[in-house]
Amino acid sequence: PARIELPESFYESSNDDDAKLLISAQCARQTEAERGFKSRQAQEAESLKRRDDFARRHPQTTIRFRFPDQVQIQATFASGARVAALYDFVAQQLSSPRLLRALFLQPPVQDLEGSRAQSLLAARLTPAAVVHVRLADNAGLKPSTLAFH
Repeated sequence: PARIELPESFYESSNDDDAKLLISAQCARQTEAERGFKSRQAQEAESLKRRDDFARRHPQTTIRFRFPDQVQIQATFASGARVAALYDFVAQQLSSPRLLRALFLQPPVQDLEGSRAQSLLAARLTPAAVVHVRLADNAGLKPSTLAFH
């Protein structure tokens, strides 16, 4: 690597440089002050706009279901679909729907039971998520589901 030698004058600042730096700092401070604080209503409107933009960019949600035996099933849902649709989908894949104990995210462990009425977007599963499946003992998938592997 070539070593570049700089003269000492390079590290010294002139009065003109100092004045420019001071003016730019004052302008930045003034711009920030003019922006002011946003009202709660303005913040909520901005947040709602961001959520709408996000929903428009991600109309579908890809969910990968991970079963205890490390089998994974991937499915795509509308982002506006309810979390309950995930429970229905997994129950259809099982040899008996009663075997389904829980769907959860991790880490940290977050059980989706309380989120059944929420949309996938509101439950923060959009645009994609890995959902772990907890089953009853000796539970398994339908043979027809396993045939796709």
